[in-house]
Amino acid sequence: MQFIDFILVRRSSGAPVRIVCAAASIIMLLSGMADTPDAQTAGTSRTPATVDPKIYGVYVGQYELAPDFILTISRENNRLFAQATGQEKAEIFPESPEKFYYTIVDAQITFVKNDKGVVTELVLHQRGDHHAGKIK
Repeated sequence: MQFIDFILVRRSSGAPVRIVCAAASIIMLLSGMADTPDAQTAGTSRTPATVDPKIYGVYVGQYELAPDFILTISRENNRLFAQATGQEKAEIFPESPEKFYYTIVDAQITFVKNDKGVVTELVLHQRGDHHAGKIK
């Protein structure tokens, strides 16, 4: 896969939006558009850690990876999901109480709390570390 400087897309209003290299690469990897060694090994088996699903509620929200590129974390019953802007929702599985992983791509998410125990950001670990502040 070749990395690009930016992708130009249009909002529904018709205004152009520039998505920088890191966000564009994440979009392509999450959507399966890139055939990379990471994507080829994504389905490798892992056993989720035993985590009390009651903690999932603090992770629910929206996290901004780049302008106009949001990662939405949602909860359905005892399962946690991540959905990137314009992409399908995908379940993420616990590796520890703060760390989760995808099974559809080689990517992990770490939720970061401040000193008061409030989740303030997540880090998407996929071809580097991509910090995303919690905006909702």
